[in-house]
Amino acid sequence: MKNLFIRFVFDRKRQASETKKGVLQIGVRKEGTNKRAFISTGIKLYKNQFSDRNSLPVKTTIQPC
Repeated sequence: MKNLFIRFVFDRKRQASETKKGVLQIGVRKEGTNKRAFISTGIKLYKNQFSDRNSLPVKTTIQPC
């Protein structure tokens, strides 16, 4: 069996912004092919809640007004 490559994919359809949430998905690809599958996690995040640096959701704290 060939290896699978798994990664987090945020806002694949480029809909997220500071006021609109984007979907966090898991991308799966089999080694040696270009075929990919995307699995939805059901998690929606704002653009500033996801870090491209390590591809993980960023924990944010809510400051009282």
